[in-house]
Amino acid sequence: MLVNFRDLKSRVSSCISGDCRGEFFLYGEETFFFDLFLTDLNSFAQCQDYNVGTLFGDDVDIDTIIAQSCQVPMFSNKQVVIVRGAQNCVSLNDKRKHEFIRDCVSRINNSVILVFIYSKDLPTNSVILKMFEKAVVFHSTKLTKSQVAVFIREYCGECGVNIEDAAISLLYDYLGNDLYKVTNTINGFEKQSLITYDLLLKNIEYSKPFSSFDLLDALANNNKTIVRNILGKLNDVNDIFQVVSLLYSFFSKLLIAKTSDKLPTTDFMLMKYRKAEKNYTIEGIKCAIMKLKCIDECFKGIGTSLIPEKYSLKTIIANVVL
Repeated sequence: MLVNFRDLKSRVSSCISGDCRGEFFLYGEETFFFDLFLTDLNSFAQCQDYNVGTLFGDDVDIDTIIAQSCQVPMFSNKQVVIVRGAQNCVSLNDKRKHEFIRDCVSRINNSVILVFIYSKDLPTNSVILKMFEKAVVFHSTKLTKSQVAVFIREYCGECGVNIEDAAISLLYDYLGNDLYKVTNTINGFEKQSLITYDLLLKNIEYSKPFSSFDLLDALANNNKTIVRNILGKLNDVNDIFQVVSLLYSFFSKLLIAKTSDKLPTTDFMLMKYRKAEKNYTIEGIKCAIMKLKCIDECFKGIGTSLIPEKYSLKTIIANVVL
């Protein structure tokens, strides 16, 4: 059964406190949620004084895992068996043993909680997933920008700290979707009641010539002076490429908002897009998107001969938004 992270924590809590067995299979590329889950699991297990054993896929085969899971807990009602790096367990990936594994896992008694941490992505039709079709399954994927924004706000809420939208954007610009670094940075402000843009900027080594929040805010308000100042600071080709990506994302979402009113509500820039709807026409938005596609082709070396040498990419970008 595929569940989200909140349900995953709820289910393992029920298994720890109740009289039910539990098999958990966590897989995917975002290991942050694996570590968070295991921290909670160990905490729950210690409170109940359960036996906890950790095995590593590099060092064991599936027979050892099954044998460990079938042992009677010593001086405890339950035992927790955690298999980390399960993707490195050779026998788990051996097709000849899949039926055997499925059968053994299904017969583990109620005194055991068995957790596989498979730090690798799998296709939805994977035979490995089918082996654990009766287990609680959690797929941990890398978060998108809007998902990171939601994560930051929720994490700050759990820490009892408020955070400005501008600070969220700056934090994403600075750290991307590295949730370990994001949470460590937020933890550094645990004594603050509010994380502001200025406070965050003073405490991090932010070296980029612009903030995406400032650029998008200026675009939404059609503030050409600020947009011009930001573009004037661009010198590195990577910064220019990032601006092109931001502009394309902005105008694409704005076109959705203009034509279908289906802009994702999870986007923390929602109010900015609503304001931008009043400042741009559909024709102007489509024209901007078309020009940005041409600029993207320039980056890829397509059609550069059509652009006069006296025009730099920075000048062309300016013509899109000014």
